[in-house]
Amino acid sequence: MDHKRLISKGMMGAIYSHETGCMVEGTTTITIDPKQIEQLGSNTYRINGKKTAGQPNIQVGDYVGAWGYQVAPSYSLKGCKEVALKDANIWGGMCVITDVDGEGNNQFYNIKTTCGPRPLGAITDRIVAVHGDGLHTTANRVGPKMENSVFEHLLDDGTNIHGHYGKVMGIEGDKVILGYGEGQQLFWKGDDLRFYNPTTEENSALIVKSCELLESYTPKDEYVQNVGAATFRPYKYFAVTLESGKRNFKVGDWVINRNWTSSGYWFKNCTFRDSRSRALLIKSSDGLIENCTVSNGAAYGLWIAPEFDWLESGYSENVVIRNCTFHSSGWMYKDSAGLTISGGEGKGQDHDNIIVEGCTFYGNHNNDLWMSEGKNFVIRNNKFLSDPDYNATNTIRLSNIDGVTVSGNTYEAGRPSTVVVDDTVTNLKQA
Repeated sequence: MDHKRLISKGMMGAIYSHETGCMVEGTTTITIDPKQIEQLGSNTYRINGKKTAGQPNIQVGDYVGAWGYQVAPSYSLKGCKEVALKDANIWGGMCVITDVDGEGNNQFYNIKTTCGPRPLGAITDRIVAVHGDGLHTTANRVGPKMENSVFEHLLDDGTNIHGHYGKVMGIEGDKVILGYGEGQQLFWKGDDLRFYNPTTEENSALIVKSCELLESYTPKDEYVQNVGAATFRPYKYFAVTLESGKRNFKVGDWVINRNWTSSGYWFKNCTFRDSRSRALLIKSSDGLIENCTVSNGAAYGLWIAPEFDWLESGYSENVVIRNCTFHSSGWMYKDSAGLTISGGEGKGQDHDNIIVEGCTFYGNHNNDLWMSEGKNFVIRNNKFLSDPDYNATNTIRLSNIDGVTVSGNTYEAGRPSTVVVDDTVTNLKQA
């Protein structure tokens, strides 16, 4: 290792094969404190510590790819509508594209994010293209449309599509006072609000009748809250009048505006590979993922789940995943899979109407396909193949689902055809 600035400050990163240029399968994120670094020569260091020891499959000559210094995204869209970006090759940045706080429906065609040419004076090729996300779309009215694009060699997620969590600050008759700490949150008449308590699992859905921005509101109690990786610190407050309906929420519950979670997205004929975290991350609804290849996602291949500890919503409804290939992913966690649908920190059955059809799975770790925390799921006409290096213990695993149909799937010799089901699954139909 020869980057003294990174060494002196400590770093996080991943281990890359000197043969393939991709993350070494089975290895995890490395976190290095300067106190763990011993300098052996002018450009040679020994890294000590339990988080770096015992990494499997490492060979002499492999590389360590580390987070660089913060730089601006390659393309940044804020408050935009129906912008088209075409035929771009992107070699570096904090994120490739940030797309936030607008009416959305932005389109991306033939975008390729990969490692650029060897820098002048460097002794090795690049191994990391971007040290953040590929496409990060947040709180748009309509989600992105992406076709014929490639995102590879990223130190975070290939994509992240989501909205924001707000909090119920007060209840005044038919009005609810909502606080937000992220984004240019908006409410339109007819918006679909979902109130949720992650402890009790109680939830309700209500429609916005009208909304007023409270310029001088001061909450009665301090609501700064550390939720994990993020801190909820509200600074904008809204008085929202709701249509009549079931109101089982209370002060302190979370709220999601489903109409501002970048729903209505699609990804067609895209490749997402070699990501230290999630190759494809979705927290939104009304989506289509078709004819895509998702591989070498260390944490997950495709993960559909909200993340409370990042304050990123929400649950997914009406999603079709069709004719995609998922392979060589999911070695970082025991619940990882080539394709995972889960509740994040929540355990309610809040995903709804998700179809996985005509897809191919092989070479994943732990599970090929794990679906949970939802209802009205369909798994049909998928293929589960054998791989000479890795084969997931489970082809299909199901938990905490009410209503799931499994039919027409095929299993190559040696792959388990038995669907692993726990006792929280109801209304399972197999054919």
